[in-house]
Amino acid sequence: MRRMNKGLAALLALLLMVSIFATACGADKDQTTSGQKQNPVGQAAFPLKTDSKKVIAEYNGGKVTEGEFNLYLNILGFFQPQVSMMIQMPGMKQEIAKQYIGEMMVARQVGDSAEFQKKADETMKKLEEQAKQSLGNPKESFDQILRKAGITKPQLKDFIIRGEKVSAYFEKQIKPEQLKAEYDKSDQFYTVKANHILISVQDGKRSDADAKKRALEVKQKLEKGGDFAQLAKQYSDDPGSKNTGGLIEGKPGDFAPEFANAVKTLPLNKISDPVKTMYGYHIIKVTERKKQPFDQVKDEVKQMLLEKIYKEYLAKNVKVSKWNLPKEPQPPLPGSGMTGGQGQPAAPSQ
Repeated sequence: MRRMNKGLAALLALLLMVSIFATACGADKDQTTSGQKQNPVGQAAFPLKTDSKKVIAEYNGGKVTEGEFNLYLNILGFFQPQVSMMIQMPGMKQEIAKQYIGEMMVARQVGDSAEFQKKADETMKKLEEQAKQSLGNPKESFDQILRKAGITKPQLKDFIIRGEKVSAYFEKQIKPEQLKAEYDKSDQFYTVKANHILISVQDGKRSDADAKKRALEVKQKLEKGGDFAQLAKQYSDDPGSKNTGGLIEGKPGDFAPEFANAVKTLPLNKISDPVKTMYGYHIIKVTERKKQPFDQVKDEVKQMLLEKIYKEYLAKNVKVSKWNLPKEPQPPLPGSGMTGGQGQPAAPSQ
Protein backbone atom coordinates (compact mmCIF):
# COMPACT_ATOMS: atom_id res chain seq x y z
CA MET A 1 0.00 0.00 0.00
CA ARG A 2 1.24 3.48 -0.75
CA ARG A 3 -0.33 5.30 2.18
CA MET A 4 -1.01 4.37 5.78
CA ASN A 5 -1.48 6.06 9.11
CA LYS A 6 1.56 7.01 11.17
CA GLY A 7 1.00 4.43 13.89
CA LEU A 8 0.69 1.54 11.47
CA ALA A 9 3.71 2.69 9.50
CA ALA A 10 5.81 2.62 12.69
CA LEU A 11 4.41 -0.76 13.63
CA LEU A 12 5.26 -2.22 10.23
CA ALA A 13 8.75 -0.78 10.39
CA LEU A 14 9.24 -2.70 13.62
CA LEU A 15 7.79 -5.93 12.28
CA LEU A 16 9.60 -5.72 8.96
CA MET A 17 12.91 -5.02 10.70
CA VAL A 18 14.49 -3.21 7.78
CA SER A 19 17.89 -3.21 9.47
CA ILE A 20 17.92 -7.02 9.54
CA PHE A 21 16.94 -7.11 5.88
CA ALA A 22 19.78 -4.78 4.96
CA THR A 23 22.32 -6.87 6.86
CA ALA A 24 21.17 -10.15 5.38
CA CYS A 25 21.00 -8.81 1.83
CA GLY A 26 24.29 -6.93 1.85
CA ALA A 27 22.27 -3.91 0.81
CA ASP A 28 25.27 -1.61 0.43
CA LYS A 29 26.12 -3.48 -2.76
CA ASP A 30 22.89 -2.32 -4.39
CA GLN A 31 23.24 1.43 -4.74
CA THR A 32 23.02 4.08 -7.40
CA THR A 33 26.03 5.82 -8.89
CA SER A 34 25.48 8.78 -6.58
CA GLY A 35 25.93 6.44 -3.63
CA GLN A 36 22.25 5.99 -2.78
CA LYS A 37 20.65 2.60 -2.16
CA GLN A 38 18.30 0.80 -4.51
CA ASN A 39 16.34 -2.46 -4.26
CA PRO A 40 17.56 -5.76 -5.75
CA VAL A 41 15.94 -7.11 -8.91
CA GLY A 42 13.72 -10.21 -8.94
CA GLN A 43 10.69 -11.16 -6.90
CA ALA A 44 8.52 -14.07 -5.84
CA ALA A 45 5.03 -14.65 -7.23
CA PHE A 46 2.50 -13.35 -4.69
CA PRO A 47 0.17 -14.33 -3.16
CA LEU A 48 1.75 -17.48 -1.75
CA LYS A 49 -0.38 -20.55 -1.02
CA THR A 50 -1.47 -20.79 2.59
CA ASP A 51 -2.95 -24.29 2.89
CA SER A 52 0.23 -26.30 3.52
CA LYS A 53 0.45 -28.08 6.89
CA LYS A 54 4.13 -28.87 6.45
CA VAL A 55 6.14 -27.87 9.53
CA ILE A 56 8.97 -25.56 8.49
CA ALA A 57 10.31 -24.63 11.95
CA GLU A 58 10.22 -26.01 15.48
CA TYR A 59 11.11 -23.69 18.35
CA ASN A 60 10.96 -23.34 22.10
CA GLY A 61 7.21 -23.18 22.48
CA GLY A 62 5.71 -24.33 19.22
CA LYS A 63 5.84 -25.04 15.52
CA VAL A 64 5.38 -22.99 12.35
CA THR A 65 3.66 -24.45 9.30
CA GLU A 66 4.43 -23.42 5.74
CA GLY A 67 0.83 -22.22 5.32
CA GLU A 68 0.81 -19.85 8.29
CA PHE A 69 4.25 -18.51 7.39
CA ASN A 70 3.16 -17.87 3.79
CA LEU A 71 0.14 -16.00 5.13
CA TYR A 72 2.50 -13.83 7.18
CA LEU A 73 4.56 -13.14 4.05
CA ASN A 74 1.41 -12.31 2.07
CA ILE A 75 0.42 -9.71 4.67
CA LEU A 76 3.89 -8.17 4.76
CA GLY A 77 3.89 -8.15 0.96
CA PHE A 78 0.50 -6.42 0.92
CA PHE A 79 1.96 -3.50 2.86
CA GLN A 80 5.52 -3.60 1.53
CA PRO A 81 5.86 -5.04 -2.00
CA GLN A 82 9.65 -5.26 -1.70
CA VAL A 83 9.15 -8.29 0.56
CA SER A 84 8.57 -10.34 -2.59
CA MET A 85 12.11 -9.47 -3.67
CA MET A 86 13.70 -9.85 -0.25
CA ILE A 87 12.59 -13.44 0.28
CA GLN A 88 14.60 -14.49 -2.76
CA MET A 89 17.82 -13.64 -0.95
CA PRO A 90 19.74 -16.52 0.69
CA GLY A 91 18.82 -16.84 4.36
CA MET A 92 16.09 -14.19 4.19
CA LYS A 93 13.13 -16.48 4.85
CA GLN A 94 14.88 -17.79 7.93
CA GLU A 95 15.38 -14.26 9.27
CA ILE A 96 11.73 -13.37 8.67
CA ALA A 97 10.60 -16.68 10.20
CA LYS A 98 12.54 -15.84 13.37
CA GLN A 99 10.75 -12.52 13.53
CA TYR A 100 7.40 -14.24 13.09
CA ILE A 101 8.24 -16.66 15.90
CA GLY A 102 9.32 -13.75 18.09
CA GLU A 103 6.01 -11.99 17.47
CA MET A 104 4.08 -15.12 18.42
CA MET A 105 6.05 -15.51 21.64
CA VAL A 106 5.61 -11.88 22.66
CA ALA A 107 1.90 -11.87 21.81
CA ARG A 108 1.29 -14.93 23.99
CA GLN A 109 3.20 -13.29 26.82
CA VAL A 110 1.24 -10.03 26.58
CA GLY A 111 -2.17 -11.67 26.45
CA ASP A 112 -5.49 -10.30 25.24
CA SER A 113 -6.97 -6.87 25.90
CA ALA A 114 -10.01 -4.96 24.70
CA GLU A 115 -7.67 -2.04 23.92
CA PHE A 116 -5.82 -4.10 21.31
CA GLN A 117 -9.14 -5.05 19.70
CA LYS A 118 -10.23 -1.41 19.64
CA LYS A 119 -7.00 -0.21 18.03
CA ALA A 120 -7.17 -2.99 15.46
CA ASP A 121 -10.75 -2.06 14.53
CA GLU A 122 -9.72 1.57 14.06
CA THR A 123 -6.77 0.57 11.90
CA MET A 124 -8.88 -1.81 9.81
CA LYS A 125 -11.34 0.99 9.10
CA LYS A 126 -8.58 3.33 7.95
CA LEU A 127 -6.98 0.61 5.85
CA GLU A 128 -10.26 -0.10 4.10
CA GLU A 129 -10.65 3.56 3.17
CA GLN A 130 -7.05 3.86 1.97
CA ALA A 131 -7.03 0.57 0.07
CA LYS A 132 -10.07 1.45 -1.99
CA GLN A 133 -8.55 4.81 -2.88
CA SER A 134 -5.03 3.69 -3.78
CA LEU A 135 -5.09 0.00 -4.70
CA GLY A 136 -8.20 -1.02 -6.51
CA ASN A 137 -11.30 -0.28 -8.47
CA PRO A 138 -13.68 1.85 -6.35
CA LYS A 139 -16.32 -0.80 -7.02
CA GLU A 140 -14.15 -3.50 -5.44
CA SER A 141 -14.83 -4.36 -1.84
CA PHE A 142 -12.05 -4.46 0.73
CA ASP A 143 -12.58 -8.22 0.95
CA GLN A 144 -11.93 -8.55 -2.80
CA ILE A 145 -8.78 -6.46 -2.57
CA LEU A 146 -7.48 -8.60 0.28
CA ARG A 147 -8.44 -11.83 -1.47
CA LYS A 148 -6.20 -10.88 -4.39
CA ALA A 149 -3.36 -10.56 -1.87
CA GLY A 150 -4.13 -13.98 -0.37
CA ILE A 151 -5.55 -12.54 2.86
CA THR A 152 -8.91 -12.34 4.63
CA LYS A 153 -10.17 -9.58 6.91
CA PRO A 154 -9.96 -11.72 10.08
CA GLN A 155 -6.39 -12.72 9.20
CA LEU A 156 -5.35 -9.12 8.67
CA LYS A 157 -6.98 -8.06 11.92
CA ASP A 158 -5.16 -10.85 13.80
CA PHE A 159 -1.89 -9.59 12.32
CA ILE A 160 -2.62 -6.03 13.46
CA ILE A 161 -3.62 -7.15 16.97
CA ARG A 162 -0.44 -9.18 17.30
CA GLY A 163 1.59 -6.24 16.08
CA GLU A 164 -0.03 -3.92 18.61
CA LYS A 165 0.91 -6.36 21.35
CA VAL A 166 4.52 -6.50 20.14
CA SER A 167 4.73 -2.72 19.93
CA ALA A 168 3.22 -2.25 23.40
CA TYR A 169 5.54 -4.84 24.93
CA PHE A 170 8.71 -3.15 23.72
CA GLU A 171 7.55 0.44 24.11
CA LYS A 172 7.13 -0.17 27.85
CA GLN A 173 10.86 -0.88 28.02
CA ILE A 174 11.87 2.55 26.71
CA LYS A 175 12.26 5.45 29.13
CA PRO A 176 12.16 9.12 27.99
CA GLU A 177 15.77 9.71 29.06
CA GLN A 178 16.87 6.82 26.84
CA LEU A 179 15.51 8.57 23.77
CA LYS A 180 17.53 11.74 24.40
CA ALA A 181 20.68 9.74 25.20
CA GLU A 182 20.30 7.75 21.98
CA TYR A 183 19.79 10.94 20.00
CA ASP A 184 22.87 12.60 21.52
CA LYS A 185 25.20 9.73 20.66
CA SER A 186 23.77 8.90 17.24
CA ASP A 187 24.99 10.24 13.92
CA GLN A 188 21.84 9.06 12.14
CA PHE A 189 20.00 12.36 12.45
CA TYR A 190 22.28 14.66 10.52
CA THR A 191 21.34 16.04 7.15
CA VAL A 192 24.03 17.04 4.71
CA LYS A 193 24.19 19.05 1.55
CA ALA A 194 27.20 18.52 -0.69
CA ASN A 195 28.45 18.81 -4.25
CA HIS A 196 30.36 15.95 -5.79
CA ILE A 197 31.96 14.94 -9.06
CA LEU A 198 32.20 11.22 -9.77
CA ILE A 199 34.91 9.76 -11.98
CA SER A 200 33.55 6.30 -12.69
CA VAL A 201 35.41 2.99 -12.90
CA GLN A 202 32.29 0.99 -13.69
CA ASP A 203 31.53 -0.77 -16.97
CA GLY A 204 35.18 -0.66 -18.00
CA LYS A 205 34.93 3.07 -18.53
CA ARG A 206 38.52 3.57 -17.35
CA SER A 207 41.09 1.94 -15.12
CA ASP A 208 41.33 2.68 -11.41
CA ALA A 209 44.61 4.53 -11.93
CA ASP A 210 43.19 6.64 -14.76
CA ALA A 211 40.09 7.46 -12.72
CA LYS A 212 42.15 8.60 -9.74
CA LYS A 213 44.40 10.69 -11.96
CA ARG A 214 41.37 12.35 -13.57
CA ALA A 215 39.84 13.00 -10.13
CA LEU A 216 43.05 14.71 -8.99
CA GLU A 217 42.97 16.88 -12.10
CA VAL A 218 39.41 17.93 -11.27
CA LYS A 219 40.44 18.73 -7.69
CA GLN A 220 43.26 20.96 -8.93
CA LYS A 221 40.91 22.85 -11.24
CA LEU A 222 38.52 23.44 -8.34
CA GLU A 223 41.28 24.61 -6.02
CA LYS A 224 42.37 27.10 -8.67
CA GLY A 225 38.91 28.65 -8.67
CA GLY A 226 37.11 26.46 -11.17
CA ASP A 227 33.31 26.56 -11.11
CA PHE A 228 31.95 23.42 -9.45
CA ALA A 229 28.76 23.35 -11.53
CA GLN A 230 30.61 23.69 -14.82
CA LEU A 231 33.19 21.06 -13.90
CA ALA A 232 30.49 18.66 -12.68
CA LYS A 233 28.70 18.99 -16.01
CA GLN A 234 31.97 18.42 -17.87
CA TYR A 235 33.53 15.63 -15.83
CA SER A 236 30.98 13.88 -13.59
CA ASP A 237 29.77 10.39 -14.47
CA ASP A 238 26.84 10.61 -12.06
CA PRO A 239 23.78 11.20 -14.29
CA GLY A 240 21.63 12.04 -11.30
CA SER A 241 23.60 15.11 -10.25
CA LYS A 242 25.99 16.24 -12.99
CA ASN A 243 23.53 18.77 -14.39
CA THR A 244 22.64 20.22 -10.99
CA GLY A 245 26.15 21.15 -9.88
CA GLY A 246 26.79 17.71 -8.43
CA LEU A 247 24.28 18.43 -5.66
CA ILE A 248 23.59 15.60 -3.18
CA GLU A 249 21.29 16.02 -0.18
CA GLY A 250 20.20 13.60 2.54
CA LYS A 251 21.27 11.69 5.59
CA PRO A 252 24.72 10.07 5.62
CA GLY A 253 23.04 6.69 5.98
CA ASP A 254 21.50 7.15 2.54
CA PHE A 255 24.90 6.91 0.86
CA ALA A 256 27.64 4.37 0.23
CA PRO A 257 29.79 3.84 3.39
CA GLU A 258 32.91 5.67 2.19
CA PHE A 259 30.87 8.55 0.83
CA ALA A 260 28.86 8.70 4.07
CA ASN A 261 32.00 8.85 6.20
CA ALA A 262 33.37 11.65 4.05
CA VAL A 263 30.29 13.87 4.23
CA LYS A 264 30.13 13.35 8.01
CA THR A 265 33.76 14.36 8.63
CA LEU A 266 34.96 16.74 5.89
CA PRO A 267 35.41 20.40 6.83
CA LEU A 268 32.70 22.56 5.34
CA ASN A 269 33.34 24.20 1.96
CA LYS A 270 36.68 22.44 1.48
CA ILE A 271 37.54 20.41 -1.60
CA SER A 272 38.21 16.81 -0.64
CA ASP A 273 40.91 14.47 -1.82
CA PRO A 274 39.51 11.73 -4.08
CA VAL A 275 37.15 9.49 -2.10
CA LYS A 276 36.92 5.98 -3.48
CA THR A 277 33.66 3.99 -3.49
CA MET A 278 32.56 1.00 -5.53
CA TYR A 279 31.56 3.46 -8.28
CA GLY A 280 34.86 5.24 -8.66
CA TYR A 281 36.45 8.39 -7.24
CA HIS A 282 34.43 11.31 -5.84
CA ILE A 283 35.61 14.87 -5.34
CA ILE A 284 33.34 16.28 -2.62
CA LYS A 285 32.59 19.67 -1.11
CA VAL A 286 30.25 19.64 1.89
CA THR A 287 28.34 22.91 2.08
CA GLU A 288 25.94 22.20 4.95
CA ARG A 289 25.77 19.72 7.81
CA LYS A 290 23.29 20.01 10.66
CA LYS A 291 21.64 17.80 13.20
CA GLN A 292 17.88 17.68 13.08
CA PRO A 293 16.19 18.98 16.28
CA PHE A 294 15.34 16.25 18.78
CA ASP A 295 11.63 17.08 18.73
CA GLN A 296 11.53 16.56 14.96
CA VAL A 297 13.11 13.12 15.04
CA LYS A 298 11.88 11.83 18.39
CA ASP A 299 9.67 9.22 16.73
CA GLU A 300 12.57 8.04 14.57
CA VAL A 301 14.81 7.72 17.63
CA LYS A 302 12.11 5.69 19.34
CA GLN A 303 11.74 3.45 16.30
CA MET A 304 15.48 2.89 16.23
CA LEU A 305 15.48 1.88 19.89
CA LEU A 306 12.48 -0.39 19.36
CA GLU A 307 14.26 -2.19 16.54
CA LYS A 308 17.38 -2.52 18.67
CA ILE A 309 15.66 -4.12 21.65
CA TYR A 310 13.52 -6.26 19.34
CA LYS A 311 16.66 -7.69 17.73
CA GLU A 312 18.13 -8.31 21.16
CA TYR A 313 14.96 -10.14 22.18
CA LEU A 314 15.05 -12.33 19.07
CA ALA A 315 18.71 -13.23 19.60
CA LYS A 316 18.17 -14.09 23.25
CA ASN A 317 14.79 -15.80 23.21
CA VAL A 318 14.04 -17.36 19.82
CA LYS A 319 15.67 -20.79 19.77
CA VAL A 320 14.82 -22.80 16.64
CA SER A 321 15.64 -26.48 17.07
CA LYS A 322 14.72 -27.59 13.56
CA TRP A 323 14.41 -25.88 10.17
CA ASN A 324 12.64 -27.26 7.11
CA LEU A 325 12.29 -24.17 4.93
CA PRO A 326 12.12 -24.52 1.13
CA LYS A 327 15.42 -23.71 -0.53
CA GLU A 328 15.76 -20.32 -2.18
CA PRO A 329 16.11 -20.38 -5.98
CA GLN A 330 19.70 -20.22 -7.17
CA PRO A 331 20.78 -17.00 -8.92
CA PRO A 332 21.33 -17.24 -12.69
CA LEU A 333 24.82 -18.10 -13.88
CA PRO A 334 26.92 -15.33 -15.48
CA GLY A 335 26.24 -15.11 -19.18
CA SER A 336 22.82 -16.74 -18.93
CA GLY A 337 21.16 -13.57 -20.17
CA MET A 338 19.06 -13.22 -17.00
CA THR A 339 20.66 -10.01 -15.79
CA GLY A 340 17.55 -8.11 -14.85
CA GLY A 341 13.87 -8.45 -14.20
CA GLN A 342 13.09 -8.30 -17.95
CA GLY A 343 16.35 -9.75 -19.25
CA GLN A 344 18.05 -6.35 -19.16
CA PRO A 345 20.87 -5.13 -16.89
CA ALA A 346 19.58 -3.28 -13.85
CA ALA A 347 20.21 0.42 -14.44
CA PRO A 348 20.98 2.89 -11.66
CA SER A 349 18.07 5.10 -10.69
CA GLN A 350 18.33 8.66 -11.85
